[in-house]
Amino acid sequence: MQLLLILGYLDPGTGSVIIQAVVGTLLGGLLIIKLYWRRIIAFLTGKKPPAKDARNAKDGNSPDK
Repeated sequence: MQLLLILGYLDPGTGSVIIQAVVGTLLGGLLIIKLYWRRIIAFLTGKKPPAKDARNAKDGNSPDK
């Protein structure tokens, strides 16, 4: 019985690492969603994602200038 209690113990450092891992995973997931947002929306709606050149020309930041 005591062996199970010892294996179930988590010190504050371990809890901190678990919290950091969860927060890091959530923030990493949000970053991936932000980076691929247009592709995700295009996939879900069945439309083609806009080309990079079209976005640059729309913004006036085309590499030809």
